[in-house]
Amino acid sequence: MIDSKTIIVKKDGIVTAQMDGNIVTMSVENGRYYGFNGTASAIWKFLDAPIAVGELITKLTDDYTISEEQCEEAVIAYLTKLASENLIDVRQP
Repeated sequence: MIDSKTIIVKKDGIVTAQMDGNIVTMSVENGRYYGFNGTASAIWKFLDAPIAVGELITKLTDDYTISEEQCEEAVIAYLTKLASENLIDVRQP
């Protein structure tokens, strides 16, 4: 389960490119392409190095007009989706 203390990072072997301000990734492991736009691209950029979900939420609420509660709910749902697609490593502290 992902919560604010969970550490997340991009998995190795994910190929990433920027196109028209959005990010496109390819998972060699599962042979699928993914496109991230807007906030999803911003989140993906923060995952280059291990980061606690709480720290990620703080960075996003500093950059975007959103409450911490709304941001946490949306970010955890998005990270859960990324984890289910095997695009990120999820580590409990």
